[in-house]
Amino acid sequence: MEKFMKSKHIAPIYGNKENTCYTKGNIGDKKVWVSRATAVCIVAQFDKAILIGQRGEKLNHAGKWCLPCGYVDYDETIYEAASRELYEEMGIYVPPAKFEEVGFYEVMSDPTRDELQNITFHFHVGLTSMFVNIDNKEVVSHSWITKNMVDDFEFAFNHPERILKRLDK
Repeated sequence: MEKFMKSKHIAPIYGNKENTCYTKGNIGDKKVWVSRATAVCIVAQFDKAILIGQRGEKLNHAGKWCLPCGYVDYDETIYEAASRELYEEMGIYVPPAKFEEVGFYEVMSDPTRDELQNITFHFHVGLTSMFVNIDNKEVVSHSWITKNMVDDFEFAFNHPERILKRLDK
């Protein structure tokens, strides 16, 4: 255990009320966390268009685009997290039961990209309106994109792959 050093993290992980987790050390200037983070990613679709948001200046990958996504809070199901993230980022409320789980797509363990090992669940939800009400600092702009527009945006994550897969159905 002496290899592990205690380190602060900005959000509780799996109910860690002390707001701490352990790291093995550094790779370059990046910390490598032992803790895992469960995340959700939402493909919100209206007809043949997919909703994306531009990340705010205080987030990693600021200014880049992504699907609505985020971490699962303590004592929250992945469906509740999908509903909450879509509402927080885009102002669109969809009840948790309306989300279709597309699947478990990835375990990302790349400390050059992210400090946590992200375990991500993907969801699809069909929308009946293109109304978006952004009122936060996480997302500063939004766009509805079609298949031929994907290359026009610089994405924060590997979301173009998910968008194209959905639009090919």
